Amino acid sequence: MKKFFSVTLTTCLFIILSGFSSLASEKVIETPDVSVVINADQPQMQQKPVNVNGSTLLPLRQLLVNLGVKNDDKHISWNSKEKSIKMRV
Repeated sequence: MKKFFSVTLTTCLFIILSGFSSLASEKVIETPDVSVVINADQPQMQQKPVNVNGSTLLPLRQLLVNLGVKNDDKHISWNSKEKSIKMRV
């Protein structure tokens, strides 16, 4: 029983630590020089775009609000199970 517990604990620690190392390897860089233009207007963004491993990520909620979507959970919702966002206009 002690051996089973020891192996289980070691396996769990390995899985947890390997997850942290993969997160640490991601290179996240704030990219304030990226401009967002909507209908010839450059809206002020509270959060700056970031570059993660070569991909530029924009703050989607702020972008959707600037496009005219209401800023509430009825119109912009996050589904954590599917890791997706639903938008209703």
